Amino acid sequence: MLRQNHGCRFVGRGFEQEMPVHEEMGKMKGGGGRSQEAGQLCKFWINSGGKCPLGDKCAFIHVPVEEIVEVRKLWLAERRAKRLDNATLDWGDPTPMNEKLPHACRAAVFADWIIETFGGNEKLSSGTGVFDIAGGGGQLSLDLTDRGVSKCTVVDSRPLRVGFALKKWVKKNRKKTAQEVEVNAQDEEDAEEDEEVDEHEDDGLDSRQQKEADVVEPVDASIVGELPFKYLQHFFLPESVTPEIAQASLLVGMHPDQATGAIVEAAIQCNLPFAVIPCCVFKDDFKDRILKNGKPVATTLDLVEWIKEKRPEGEIQTQFLNFQGKNLVVYRK
Repeated sequence: MLRQNHGCRFVGRGFEQEMPVHEEMGKMKGGGGRSQEAGQLCKFWINSGGKCPLGDKCAFIHVPVEEIVEVRKLWLAERRAKRLDNATLDWGDPTPMNEKLPHACRAAVFADWIIETFGGNEKLSSGTGVFDIAGGGGQLSLDLTDRGVSKCTVVDSRPLRVGFALKKWVKKNRKKTAQEVEVNAQDEEDAEEDEEVDEHEDDGLDSRQQKEADVVEPVDASIVGELPFKYLQHFFLPESVTPEIAQASLLVGMHPDQATGAIVEAAIQCNLPFAVIPCCVFKDDFKDRILKNGKPVATTLDLVEWIKEKRPEGEIQTQFLNFQGKNLVVYRK
């Protein structure tokens, strides 16, 4: 079974029906008898706390200043809802997007699905492990290692981006390591029959000073060696697959942009299992992608079909995952 708790709060569009902004604002004062749909609001006014370069000449609605905070929340919610609906228009997912986990949970959901679909942690940790192509800041690999996959490698053409999640993980790991060292040191002292007194017992530090001493310094790209996964700055192409990649247990890509096709082609070339969640198509960069029916690849669903057409029917499969947005995974076991 897939894990249900993905470390995301059950809030927002993903877990409760939201009243359209124009219906909710109609209850507010300041309506002025005019429709206040999101498209008619002055975005300068609500985003600046009540300022507009056109002033009274603006053709759009300026709600009362005291209502801006609440109106802006509703306005942003409706904009997000519209973007989500547009992004998944004709998507074919049988489960409504407003019943799925938030987009921010995509890595956790994908990690759980990978472990369940590809044989568990032991199998995924075999060979050289999972290669997370175009993995950016490594969130997917971080979630996989947290779930017990011991070998993960992020491959990206850009330098490692050390974001909040990685900094949090490193800080937590450093504190854990420091605690383990402290416990081991105490065990050694006990074995020596307490012959030495703890030299920090009366070091004069008050509680505030001790807290300051325990603070872990901010991390940067120099912490690569401390991460639970390897990081390779490498422009991934099928023709440049290394022996290490060729022995992977799985090639994955979560919204890997231009690398989507390369992941699939490299996996087929090396006879490896793969799982990609396509997003952007970049049709101007790949004008040679043509479907068997002669249609150029122009949408994400076209890209999915183009991938499936690379192998005999039924060999490459698809499945919708439980997060909002582009959530269709294309895979081969």
